[in-house]
Amino acid sequence: MLDIISNIIFYLMIAVLALGFPAIIYLSKKNKDGQNSMIEKKKNDKQGKNAQEFAEIKDIKDGIIIMEDNRYSMILEVSGFINFMLLSGSEQEKMEASFRSLMGSINFPVQFYSQTRLLDLSKEIEGMRARLNQLNEKMKEYAGELIGYLNKLQSTKTILVRNNYIVLSCIASSYEEALRELTRRKEIIEMEVNKWLNCNMLNTPQVMEVLQIFMNKEKALSNKIEDALNLGHYDYVVRSVGINEIIGKA
Repeated sequence: MLDIISNIIFYLMIAVLALGFPAIIYLSKKNKDGQNSMIEKKKNDKQGKNAQEFAEIKDIKDGIIIMEDNRYSMILEVSGFINFMLLSGSEQEKMEASFRSLMGSINFPVQFYSQTRLLDLSKEIEGMRARLNQLNEKMKEYAGELIGYLNKLQSTKTILVRNNYIVLSCIASSYEEALRELTRRKEIIEMEVNKWLNCNMLNTPQVMEVLQIFMNKEKALSNKIEDALNLGHYDYVVRSVGINEIIGKA
């Protein structure tokens, strides 16, 4: 009797192994395929969208941001500073009246945006270096020390400056229609703001710079929009440097 039971158990174990081993192989393969698909999905997620697709920007034309769904935007930079408390009583009243007039004239959406960016003194430093040969020896020594100080000040990357902007947006069926409407709104804003501050529309490179700093402030100094434009990154035709020019410069 025990021999019969032992034989039954033995054959059952063989049957389980025979049926279970292919199942284990199938589940293992399925799990591996699932892991591979998850890895592939993660790779695709890492690639993601580029900045233009993420911001839903189709193009920037003459300073006008063209977005999806027939949306258009214009950015005005407001510069200057007024200490209201240092104004006389009559000047304060005039400024308040101007502000009330501006608020009464606006019947369209307006966004106020302040952007902080790292201090950039590269243009000032380049200008000083370009004029070094025009200075006497003592002034050259002083200018050299000043350039070194400015370079050190800029390299710390701890000093921030703030720029203020007004963003105007509209929905239009065409670029021409949007340009007319945004220009009308810009003139209303400028008419009152320019009485006390400076308000100017940003051009295309300036708009690109604002967007670049918004998305990647830390690398804005090393990867400048202005440098990319000077190198011809956005030109339709790029001219290479000939060997004769290289020899001539050498």
